[in-house]
Amino acid sequence: MWRSSRGKSLLIALLCVALGRPQAQDPQRPSHLQALVDAARALPAEYHADALLRLAATPAVADPAWKLELLEEAFSVAPNALNLYKRRCAAQTPRNTREWLLGQAFNLEVDTLSLQCRAVRGMLPLDARRAREMFARIPALTPPQTGCESALIPDLRLFYETLQLVAGNDPSLIMERIRMISSPAELAPAAALIRSAKLSPDDRLALITAYADRLAVFARNSESLGSAARDPELASQPVALAEAARREGIAVDGLMRAYREFLAACLGGTRCEEPAGSLAASWLERFNEKLRLPGYLVSTELLPIPPENIRPQTMRPAAETQLYASPEARELDSRLRRLRTLSDSASHREEDWRAEAQHILGALEQWTAEGGDIAVHFHEKAGFYFELLETAPAGPASARIAASCVAFFANHPLAKAQPLEYLFELQRLLSLARRQQDAAPRAAGPFEIIERPGGSSAALASELANPRDPVIAVYAALEQAAR
Repeated sequence: MWRSSRGKSLLIALLCVALGRPQAQDPQRPSHLQALVDAARALPAEYHADALLRLAATPAVADPAWKLELLEEAFSVAPNALNLYKRRCAAQTPRNTREWLLGQAFNLEVDTLSLQCRAVRGMLPLDARRAREMFARIPALTPPQTGCESALIPDLRLFYETLQLVAGNDPSLIMERIRMISSPAELAPAAALIRSAKLSPDDRLALITAYADRLAVFARNSESLGSAARDPELASQPVALAEAARREGIAVDGLMRAYREFLAACLGGTRCEEPAGSLAASWLERFNEKLRLPGYLVSTELLPIPPENIRPQTMRPAAETQLYASPEARELDSRLRRLRTLSDSASHREEDWRAEAQHILGALEQWTAEGGDIAVHFHEKAGFYFELLETAPAGPASARIAASCVAFFANHPLAKAQPLEYLFELQRLLSLARRQQDAAPRAAGPFEIIERPGGSSAALASELANPRDPVIAVYAALEQAAR
């Protein structure tokens, strides 16, 4: 059960939105939009806050005071989200894994920190002072250290991009946050901020000095570096900051000295297994051949880092969960490949396609997780439904597949257990429903929705216009409100 139930009248109100028949009473706060807000409040925090942020960004909410209230509410609800921080894939994460898919799902930005940053960014054009007060309520960042067992690393770029917007021409706010850096995951986005912010040379130098101090702190505590050597952003952003500072006439000797210490500690500590041509080799080569030498530096030449000093104790690579690896998934994939071949054949008979599609749909409906990972099963099954929908011609076949697909999504336990992963697939479903039916075909990757001239978009839209699930109802109504 969700946190509360609004009864049949709420669903009727949401249906009015989905069908384009809003029942407005108050021009400042139309009742159909208020019903949408109430429905969102009954859902887990990810949907609740995300729905309010999306609604506040639409022209449908014209009352500035209401926009402010929605943004404040989303900010206050965000700490209840399951994930505190956004994450992204480390370099070279295979695409056919759950970890790669999770990295894509985190781009929805429904973790606590991202939701709060989105609320602050929405507030800025409405009330800059209030936005700064909200941002100040975000606590110091404490993302967990990630070891080799995880293919995902913290992604704090949105926070530092928001800090730049909030700070404006005030370097003191940036300085305050730079001095609070407590995780290697902050180093790359912090360097990008110092480089891109509009600052005087003196202010930029002061920030670079504070940043170099944080690099040195991590170098002295190499155990805190974890899997930092896998982060391509960390390989590039401090150097990009140094390059920009030199063009501005700012000496970077102190920054490069701290960077050398950090580099030696990061690469010489315990690291994950790396393929040939890894980041570690390129970091070392670049520093030794350019960054430490006179001409780049003003007052000194730093010693090179000997390669033998950074031979780490290797660890096992990240444990990755392969998708479409079970016998059931492989069988369904094989049948779908045959169906695509049949669909693309100029000589195929429609009744043959329908018979094969009906067989696949029956197998798909009967396939259950049966003690396996519910999230993996959900992603696999959703992907197969999308494949069927993408190849289905307009008519009874597409209507049958669309109804089965929406029924699969409705009230699925993953919607509450893992809102991020459920929402990722729901957004793909909504995207497929609004796709133009005459889109040109293109090659498909394992997680892409291919564009074929199928006839399922109208059938999906019809099913989604009559929601039987509170999450689907809210997001279908948001689609309509955004138009």
